[in-house]
Amino acid sequence: MNVVLWLTLINVGACSATYKPPPQTEAQVKAYANFKADAATASIAARTHVLALFDDADVRAALEKCCPSIAALSSSELLNRYIAEVAVSEIAHGFPAQNIPEQINALDLDIDIALNSSWFLNQWQLPLLYSKRELTSVYSLIAYLAPAGAMEVETWKLNPFTAANPFGDNIWPGGWPADLQEASDRLVYAVLNQHQLDFPNSNWGNVGVVFKTSYVRNMTILTAVDSGDFVCACDTNFTTTFCKTWTNETACNKFWYCSWENDSTSQGGICTGGHAGDYKEHNCTEMNPFQSGTLDHFNHLIIPYAKWYNTSFGFDADRVALLLGRTLLPWGTAPDFIAHGFDFYFEADLLGNPHFPEGVHFVVATIADLFGSTSGDKVVKWCLQNKWVLIWSLGPNMNKLNASSFPSLPDVWKSNTRIADPRTTTTTNMTVSPNTTTTFQQMWLTASNARQHSVINNVTAVDWWNQLHISVGKDLQLKPIRANSCGVDTDNCFGVLYNTDQCACYNI
Repeated sequence: MNVVLWLTLINVGACSATYKPPPQTEAQVKAYANFKADAATASIAARTHVLALFDDADVRAALEKCCPSIAALSSSELLNRYIAEVAVSEIAHGFPAQNIPEQINALDLDIDIALNSSWFLNQWQLPLLYSKRELTSVYSLIAYLAPAGAMEVETWKLNPFTAANPFGDNIWPGGWPADLQEASDRLVYAVLNQHQLDFPNSNWGNVGVVFKTSYVRNMTILTAVDSGDFVCACDTNFTTTFCKTWTNETACNKFWYCSWENDSTSQGGICTGGHAGDYKEHNCTEMNPFQSGTLDHFNHLIIPYAKWYNTSFGFDADRVALLLGRTLLPWGTAPDFIAHGFDFYFEADLLGNPHFPEGVHFVVATIADLFGSTSGDKVVKWCLQNKWVLIWSLGPNMNKLNASSFPSLPDVWKSNTRIADPRTTTTTNMTVSPNTTTTFQQMWLTASNARQHSVINNVTAVDWWNQLHISVGKDLQLKPIRANSCGVDTDNCFGVLYNTDQCACYNI
């Protein structure tokens, strides 16, 4: 690793710290236009095949088991209703409130950076502007940037950077950004929350930013699966080149997509590309060639999504049924979310640099990690600063935040827990009584005191959620916007009151 060159690049980034990118650079506008044209053609061609998939006997049986109320719908009606729901599905990015160096996405935002930012920083901008922080988690930085670089340059054909890579020549495609302007041509990674999860993108942190759909519509690129997972599983050119860079077992094992193999001819071992056991379940053939979509054109992504995991019959009927059930059925009647894979989403990446406050719709935070905490106070401050509503969620409610690897998710969770923070609803049409606000603040203080004297676990979080639900839920519990919600004002509204079905919207 070239530390001298890395330190030089720190200074390059610092010199461009006064630059603020536009919502979309010229390169991003051009790239999106190319994606849109290709996606429109592919989506039209795929419709007949998707209808056949929805009529498959195994899919129909899975629908009858999980979701009998929609099992008798025609394939055309299922697809048309799915398309309508995607149009209003949330686009979200998760990040940890506190930076944790060993965390797999340690280069992401934290709440202190967010409070001092005027736009949503992408993963290439962050190491230029906050290089000292990034050095504390350099292997996590490399592990995340390397497959992203391969995806962006080799698959999506975005422009390569022009500076030398501080971590080694050709260690990944595309080099290193020469300045903040170059870094701004890349993407913000996010997910499409078509499963209507209460806390979208939970694997990536305890704060979820939901972008304003009208703002990001013409910059969003959809993929059928997690793009990083695709690169690590299917791009053997990348993994072979990257992994052989590391010449000792300790360094090799820092990267989940590399494997140290004992080899007597190479003085003890060699770092090779890919853990075959980790990725053998993925159907890379179905992803060749890799296709992307947009929010208007995505039919061609549904079958690759269904076939991403190898099965004896070619696709996972339960995966398709869960997607349709969670997307089409109301909260409370939809099947519980099942997490036998972390990539139950379409990735929804932004070829843009969303500005604050206009690019963000609202923010979600997890109760276990942040309710009543110092970091939680900062999340509230961030929302008040930008006049965004903050919503509290129980989420999958794991015992601990994502650490050195992805956590083991619970087999099933309800995913229907959202309560608005009344301190952030003053610019909305929500009617919140003074008693409700006082009760909420008292519970916040109780949680804050509890954090000072004991370890908070997922059992505590459930107890806090139950108390919130009983005490303030009538005024504050929300459901996501659906296709038949709120008429033409879905972009201004951020939820539907659970008990009354009244739309909760910002005051215009």
